[in-house]
Amino acid sequence: MLRLICLSTAILMMSKLAVATDQIQGFSEADYAEVNAFLVDMHVIPRYEILTQSASKFAATSQSFCSASKRIHLSVLREDFHKVMDAWFAIAHIQFGPIEFFMRQFRFYFWPQARGKVIDSLAEVVTSGITEELTDSNVAVQGLLAAEALIFHEHFLGVSNKNQSEFCNLLILVARNMETMAIGILGDWRDGDSAYAKFLKEPNEKNPFYENHSAATLSFFQSLYNSLQFAYDINLKPVIGESIDKARPALAESRLSARSTRNLVITLNALQDLYGLDENSGLSKLAKQADPHLDALMQKALRVTLANAQSLNVPIEFAAIDDKQRPKIEKLKKQVLAMKQIVRTRLAKTIGMTIGFNALDGD
Repeated sequence: MLRLICLSTAILMMSKLAVATDQIQGFSEADYAEVNAFLVDMHVIPRYEILTQSASKFAATSQSFCSASKRIHLSVLREDFHKVMDAWFAIAHIQFGPIEFFMRQFRFYFWPQARGKVIDSLAEVVTSGITEELTDSNVAVQGLLAAEALIFHEHFLGVSNKNQSEFCNLLILVARNMETMAIGILGDWRDGDSAYAKFLKEPNEKNPFYENHSAATLSFFQSLYNSLQFAYDINLKPVIGESIDKARPALAESRLSARSTRNLVITLNALQDLYGLDENSGLSKLAKQADPHLDALMQKALRVTLANAQSLNVPIEFAAIDDKQRPKIEKLKKQVLAMKQIVRTRLAKTIGMTIGFNALDGD
């Protein structure tokens, strides 16, 4: 018996998915299982379904845009691009599972690693005409950032007739590649005996991903924390700077399509849904059971932060250098930081989770 206890302790300490014991927190494995099932069925899969639908529509629109007989206006192409971006940011906080397979996360949205790389890489492809081979091997000419550059950057909008066919070949290839990835991610989550949803809902010792329900809940909890950390450390802090003179608008996300604020609003909305609104669902269900006051604080913090983000009527990079808008964006930065700290120091302990090492850690 002692040997078994020691072995179990060693496994718990070595596991990357270390979770506080439910005896201490007062949660049963059934409590975690209920939250996980709800989030898979009502949060994750429906959002990937929307991503797949929007990616397929954009692929079809890209084909029509480049068709001599069915040519559509650029504004329609851009509108469908925005719908894919909206769908992506509604699920981008889920950074575990099939999105990790085949480098899909980077191939779908190569940010912030792609700074300064996408335009040059795309220009090389259009000029050389070797579209398919380069797209297969170069992450910088795949996904949403590549699509954004192709339909918003003046270099590609003014492409010469000589390179028009290469431009269209690349646009269609990028769009179809995103559609293929979206279909694959959704299928890997939802379909068949090896569906990731099944592994997450039915943990056991032979499960390749999860040994217990609390470890699966940890994946959702870390998605909440990591997304708040990314929003603060990547989307807000470096762009806003310590003062208006030290702002760095060039570091903002989605500058070509002027979506930086829109991206953040959708992200915060998604995190609010992941945590759970007032319907006693999501991670909120656990927090409310253990500490109703903390749950009320989290609910309020999410609502207020989202409302402040929604009140911005310009992209983050413009707000950072505008005297009138800057106080609002500085307040938003503080709100996101405060929420991140609440999640890390209070919510984690309350619902029996731990925060693992993250390359962005530093506060």
